[in-house]
Amino acid sequence: MAHIWTQNQQSDWAICPLRNDYHVLSPIPRDPVRALRAVRPDNIGVLLGRYKSQAGGENWILNCAAKAQVRVNGHPVYLGTRTLKNRDEIVLAGKSRFYFSTEELAVVVAFPGATEPVFCARCKDPIVKDSLAVCCPACGRWCHQTGKTLCWTYEPTCPMCDQPTALDTGYRWTPEEV
Repeated sequence: MAHIWTQNQQSDWAICPLRNDYHVLSPIPRDPVRALRAVRPDNIGVLLGRYKSQAGGENWILNCAAKAQVRVNGHPVYLGTRTLKNRDEIVLAGKSRFYFSTEELAVVVAFPGATEPVFCARCKDPIVKDSLAVCCPACGRWCHQTGKTLCWTYEPTCPMCDQPTALDTGYRWTPEEV
């Protein structure tokens, strides 16, 4: 799930998950990200909108009013619209900083199944629908994670990439690195 990193009044970074299709960004520190159920004409300012593709992916679009002073990665938002990418910096009115992120955490879930068989990236055995498994947030490969078959946490990294496999790892990137 995409999220926005926001800075609180103590300059600490916090995560705001983007659960709804629309969110308003505000330079007001006590309410920097507000979810909307629907977009109405009176929603002015800076709006984030999720648009789902037919292939199942999603894109996030930043829309802002003509008078809004918004920069993404240091550049003005021309024509009031910008497609966001992972780690984009958004600055409102020259002072409020946000970072957009698409990074996800590894979580154990019931495997949803697929039209074709899916094989565990570590042990190469098939993963059965509804069995517990982890989809690597970096490479998208699945691994078993049941009581007997702990393929995801067996080694410190995913067998296909460098994603850490500890389930309490947290996010690999934070704005503190900027």
